[in-house]
Amino acid sequence: MGGPHRSGLVVGGLRRYLSAVRRTGAAVGSQRSPRALVAAGVPIRDTATSVVAALSVVMPLGGADPRVIVPALQACARAITRDASR
Repeated sequence: MGGPHRSGLVVGGLRRYLSAVRRTGAAVGSQRSPRALVAAGVPIRDTATSVVAALSVVMPLGGADPRVIVPALQACARAITRDASR
């Protein structure tokens, strides 16, 4: 398909993206076809900090700023973890 050079670019890009997800604790992505959408997701952890689920939203591109949505999702995920540990 894309050959080894293209595959290396894809793998390198994926590694950088996953590194950023680990660093920030959130994944944000967008697509323009067939509809312009943006998605944001965060992990839900157990009391031992293992990821046990995820919380995400998908919205029209331009409908909300992920820089606002991600902190709200992270607060919800922390609340779920807190409530689940009771």
